[in-house]
Amino acid sequence: MINALRLAQASNTPLRLQVRLAASAARLHALRWETLCDPVTGVSLATSQQVWISRTLASNEWTPVTPWPHQTLRALAVIAAPNNLADYQLAELTVVDEIARAQAALGIQTTTLAGAAATLDQIGTALREGYTILYFVGHSRTVEGETYLWLSDAVGKAVVTPGAALTRRVRELQRRPLLGTLIACDSAGSEDDNTLAALGPQLVTAGIPAVIAAQGYLSLETAARFIPALFTALRSRGQVERAVAEARAAIRERHDWWVPTLLTSLDDGWLW
Repeated sequence: MINALRLAQASNTPLRLQVRLAASAARLHALRWETLCDPVTGVSLATSQQVWISRTLASNEWTPVTPWPHQTLRALAVIAAPNNLADYQLAELTVVDEIARAQAALGIQTTTLAGAAATLDQIGTALREGYTILYFVGHSRTVEGETYLWLSDAVGKAVVTPGAALTRRVRELQRRPLLGTLIACDSAGSEDDNTLAALGPQLVTAGIPAVIAAQGYLSLETAARFIPALFTALRSRGQVERAVAEARAAIRERHDWWVPTLLTSLDDGWLW
């Protein structure tokens, strides 16, 4: 890797570092690859403009990925904030604040489902209308190889929903989002052997070509800094690996700076 990095630096070209692991290598998937450092200088690679890090996963879907024209971009923001999260010992989410944060960060046409509207059926119906970005804020947990989401029912109470149910809705789509952004703990797995069962990897497998998710616990404070930097960079160029590197640099002083993880099936990293 040292030679590749030095050659990239000599040509003033970013080094695209893609971590490709067999599905059977469960313990390797659980490692914090985003904390890799330059073996000579000890400087973090993931916050550098010179190195773009992603985890490459295989997808079972053969639908071609077609970049969208920038002027047609639109997002579906799902704020999964049932009004009884305390019953599950989960942190309450302030819907008004999360909607404002999503709209300010995304900076494109955005449809929002929140509170009692954030049901599995309404999410699935909305996705069929065609969105470039799926932006999800909520709680998720992976237990014994199964991921669960705390979505809402029609009156705003929590419905603990298997992540596979949402994955199936995505797989049914003729045109899937190009990017999934998951502000949900453990959505890229955690430090165990069930990483690939988490929602983020499953959405890539279902055909979303790039998913940014959390490996472990992501604080709301870190997310509040990471997301605006991410979408500012994405709107500028449309290269998701570069955008993630820029966004990580914006949270480099946070204790959980390494948690946001880019999972992708793309060869070149271009979304639009």
